[in-house]
Amino acid sequence: MKIVIIATTLVLGSSVLVGCSSPEMEALEVDDLEPRINGETSISGCSAYEASKINDAVDYLVSTLDSEEYSECLADAIPSGDKGDTVEDIIALLQENKPTAIRCRDAVCGSSSATGCAPVGINTESLDLQHDHVQSASVAQLAGTIVHEVMHNKGYQHFLPADGWFEPDDRFRVVRQAQQCVSSGVPWGLPRSEAPGDTELARVGGNGGAPFELTCPGDGVVRGMQVDSSSRFVNRIRLTCDGGTSGSAGEWKDSRWAYNGRCLANQVVIGIYGSADSMFGQLGMLCASEDDVIEGVADIGTRRWLGGLSNVGHEFERTCPAGMAVKRLYGRSGARIDQLSVVCEEYPVSPRGPNNPLAIMGTAVGDRRVDRCIGFGAMTGLWGSAGGEVDRIGARCSPTNSSWLNGAVYLDESAGYQSIEAFGGQGGVRFGLGDGGSDQCPAGAALIAARRSGSTGRADPRGVRPC
Repeated sequence: MKIVIIATTLVLGSSVLVGCSSPEMEALEVDDLEPRINGETSISGCSAYEASKINDAVDYLVSTLDSEEYSECLADAIPSGDKGDTVEDIIALLQENKPTAIRCRDAVCGSSSATGCAPVGINTESLDLQHDHVQSASVAQLAGTIVHEVMHNKGYQHFLPADGWFEPDDRFRVVRQAQQCVSSGVPWGLPRSEAPGDTELARVGGNGGAPFELTCPGDGVVRGMQVDSSSRFVNRIRLTCDGGTSGSAGEWKDSRWAYNGRCLANQVVIGIYGSADSMFGQLGMLCASEDDVIEGVADIGTRRWLGGLSNVGHEFERTCPAGMAVKRLYGRSGARIDQLSVVCEEYPVSPRGPNNPLAIMGTAVGDRRVDRCIGFGAMTGLWGSAGGEVDRIGARCSPTNSSWLNGAVYLDESAGYQSIEAFGGQGGVRFGLGDGGSDQCPAGAALIAARRSGSTGRADPRGVRPC
């Protein structure tokens, strides 16, 4: 069998960051064949030492993908390019029962300095590894390279404009995050669990419906949830807060039950659990004592089922970092609840209130997405492409420190930062070329304004020192 790989070759340093083009591959000569990853793994073109090392890396990868630590690492990452898939979706794809073909070559993706190469979006798992990389990398690093390339097979890739320019958020792409969590156990950028002040946990559910936000007013936190559900799906949800309830998301639709769940006295909500695919089959909440949360003790006190009786999709659990409690829910809904993202804040919380979005600049067409900075963060840079219109735009967020009132904003990578994925087309001229680019705020400054011009509303945000 011959396989033709059609894509673009891009190499950065010694790491392959995309599925890349390669000459037509010859029929495989299998040197080693045994049950592995998710089906059978065939290894060809490798020395006995290389084949043994690849086997060790595959063993390491299998063990890692099946571990709670890997799931937690991927959920702690803030990825871009995940196609709207959840952590549970991604791990399930990586554990599919499919054969995996691994070949050793002198050059991959047309380069002797690239470490690996794979076709994007195929029905099997097929990848090339560079000889020197196999010999010099640690077993964990090699396992990371393998999962990176298999992620390309599953259809995840880097953003590839026609000129092959890497966007500043490329290191945050889910192929890189999946690799990082295998090779080092730590995600790129600011982990959700380390964001100061507040954090948004990894989303669950699908991508239908329209965005919503439910929040507890003032310094209140979530004490319970009211859920309307049918025998199959969760249809509507509202929050029970200190001193009242939030608004609601979703509709009654075909609901048969309305459940008003509350934590025990002196407990607060610290997370959710259940099962979901494009919608929620089951939903419950996790509660912990106020004293434990204040003292930073990570302990789930009680679990309370809220609604839904079907075990659709994947089971999930999302829990606030120690010292935080649930303050609000972001999500998407129509007649049912499609997606949920839990927002946690340090407890006791400082009043922050709901987000107050400004009016949309330009014509509201295409898909609507809402992305926000975590860690009480502020946008500190933009990139994208533009001509007569803004074709594509993405952003960088930096968490603010305790000197925020003096205008201090973290820009040092060692402090961690977040990348908001760029969306749009490939037209126009690039702007904002990453660190030091013309659309990166100087240290101690953040974006606080946008200027509109033209009938379609061209945005011209500027970084200025807060006042």
